[in-house]
Amino acid sequence: MTPASADLATPSRRSRRGFAGMDPQRVREIAGMGGRAAHAQGLAHEFSPQEARLAGMRSQQLRTLRQAQDDEEARAAHPPGPGAKG
Repeated sequence: MTPASADLATPSRRSRRGFAGMDPQRVREIAGMGGRAAHAQGLAHEFSPQEARLAGMRSQQLRTLRQAQDDEEARAAHPPGPGAKG
């Protein structure tokens, strides 16, 4: 391994580039400019109250379904022993 590649392999020696090297407040400012520009150009989607309500309902249904599947998988993976109630 060459000395140059050894420096890159050491996480503490790598330079922080792009957003990772910026002040978090500056990153927020840049992101805000992008969001405002998207809205100004009409490219950003804005949810209507009905769309938001439907999205929330779908999200809740999926969470409930996933939880039921996880519970069923846990029961199948760990069946109760002899004499167990339930």
